[in-house]
Amino acid sequence: MLLCKAILNCLFKCFLYDTEGFVNKQRFDMLMQPLVDQLENLVEEGYEEYVKEYVVPCTSQLALAVGDDSLWKPLVYQICLKTRHSSAEVRKGSLHVLRNLNSKLGEDFMTLLPETIPFLAELMEDDEEEVELLCQDVIADMETVLGEPLQKYF
Repeated sequence: MLLCKAILNCLFKCFLYDTEGFVNKQRFDMLMQPLVDQLENLVEEGYEEYVKEYVVPCTSQLALAVGDDSLWKPLVYQICLKTRHSSAEVRKGSLHVLRNLNSKLGEDFMTLLPETIPFLAELMEDDEEEVELLCQDVIADMETVLGEPLQKYF
């Protein structure tokens, strides 16, 4: 687990300080799926901390570094697919990533709503109350950032 944390931290810093276009389509495509798959890395202890401190910032910074909304769509779709995972922890982790992406991308996240809304609608009726409540919080945060109610999309 220590190695995963070190790799994610290193990637985060590469993305954060990328001023020369290091993150291009080819590198994005190579890194996106393994990074998103870290949401399923259910460590015995500290999963939520691992996701919040390493996976969430690294994923969001990847999106910012590439700066191409046509690449954001497959990223968000892959994250949304994790909301259908059998583990409630993975579903919550996915919501944390979506919340952070919305916060970082701001109004640019609006273009990603068509991919996101059906998955959020499913999570609004999740069997786990924690997931459902987190989903409501994420939707409220999205409404604040985007400046419009999302209920009309459900």
